[in-house]
Amino acid sequence: MVTSLLGFVFWTVAARLSDPSAFGSASVAISAMQLAGSLATLGLGTLLLGELARRPEHPWRLVGGALAISGTAGVVSGIVTAVALGLVSDHPLSSGGAGPAVLFVGGCAVTTVTMVLDYALIGLSKSGPQLTRNIIFSVAKLLLLPVIAMTAGLGATGIYGAWFLGHLISLIPLAARANHSIWPELVRPGMVLKGLGRSALAHHVTNTSSYAPVLVLPVVVAARLGTEANAAFYAATLLISSAWVITTHLATALFASAGAAPKDFARDLRFSLRISGTVAALTVLTAAPLAGPLLALFGAEYTRAQAGLVSLALATPFVSVKPLYIAVCRAEGQLRLGARVALIASFVEITAGAVGTLFGLTGTCAFFAVANFLEALVLWPRVARYAGLTIRSSRRPASWTPPEPPTAQD
Repeated sequence: MVTSLLGFVFWTVAARLSDPSAFGSASVAISAMQLAGSLATLGLGTLLLGELARRPEHPWRLVGGALAISGTAGVVSGIVTAVALGLVSDHPLSSGGAGPAVLFVGGCAVTTVTMVLDYALIGLSKSGPQLTRNIIFSVAKLLLLPVIAMTAGLGATGIYGAWFLGHLISLIPLAARANHSIWPELVRPGMVLKGLGRSALAHHVTNTSSYAPVLVLPVVVAARLGTEANAAFYAATLLISSAWVITTHLATALFASAGAAPKDFARDLRFSLRISGTVAALTVLTAAPLAGPLLALFGAEYTRAQAGLVSLALATPFVSVKPLYIAVCRAEGQLRLGARVALIASFVEITAGAVGTLFGLTGTCAFFAVANFLEALVLWPRVARYAGLTIRSSRRPASWTPPEPPTAQD
C-alpha cells in the first residue's frame, strides 16, 4: 500500500511536469518494461516461495541461480520488446537513438531481477528488507523526476529513466547489508535449480497471464486510440490497481503460508476474503464521487477516463476472485490447472478490452469489467468451497488440508 501510494504521487508529478503525449508514451514504455520483466522471471520468483521452505540449506544459492537466469532473460526480453514496440507503433523509443533503447533494456533487466528478489525475500521471511527496498525505489524515482525536469526537460525517456534508476538505487542498501557469507553463494549458485523446470514453467505461465491484461491493454489503447487517450486510461488503471494489488499480495502470501502451515489454509483464505471484500466494498462506494477529483490531480485532460474508472472500480469484487483461485490451485499442487485458468482468463480480458476500444475509453474499461464478472461466476464456487463457505460440502470438506508443494519429480 505504501508503494502504491508513492507510485500514485510519482505519476501525478510526472503528469504535471510533462505533456499528456509524453506521459502516455512513458506509460506504454513502463507497461512494456513490466511485461517484459514478468516474462523474463520465468516463474522463478514464485518457485522460490515453495522451494526455500522445502530446502532451507544454502538458500542463497537458490536465490543466486534464480537471479542470474532471470537477469539474463531480462536483457533478452528487453531487446525483443524494444524491437516489437518499434514495429507495431510509432513509439519514441524506436526513433530516439541508442540512449532511450539502452535505458529501456536496462529497465527490463533490473525490473526482472527485483521481481524475483522480492519473492525470494518473502520466501526467506525477510519482509522488512523487501518493504525497505520498495520504499527506497518509490522515493528515489519520485525525487529524480524534478531533477530530470530541471536539467533536461521531462519527456517520456526521462520518466521511464527515473523508473530504471530508482530500481538500481533501491538495490544498493540490500547489497551493503548483505552478510559476507551470502556473496559466495549468490555468485556461485551451481546447479541447484536443476530439475525444477516444469514447476517453474507452470508458475511462469500463471504469473505472466495474471499480469498481462493490465500491462498489455495500455499498449492496445495507445495503438487504437492514441497516446493521449492512453494517458487517461493509464491514470485510471493506476488508481484502481491500488485496490486490486491488495488481493494479489494476499494470494502470494497464501501460497507461502500454505507450505509452512497447511492446516491453517482455510482460515487464512477466509481472512483474505474478508480483507478483499472490505477493500472491494470501499472501492465501489467511493468510485463515483472520487473518480473525477482523483483524475483531475493528473490534469484536466485525464478526467475523460472518469466513467471508465467507475467501471473498473465496480469490477473490483470480481477481479479479486481470480488471484485467490490461483492461490488455491497452487496450495493444492495443481499448478497446471492454475496456469490454464490464468492463461484463458488473460486472453478473455485482453480480447474484451481490445473490442471495447471500438467504443472509446469507457468501452474498454466496461468490456474489461464484464469479462472479470463472467470469470468470477465460474471461479468463485471453488474458492468458496475451500474456504468452507458452502452450506453443503461437495467434494472436499471445510477442514481439508492442502498437501505440501509439489516436488520437482511431481
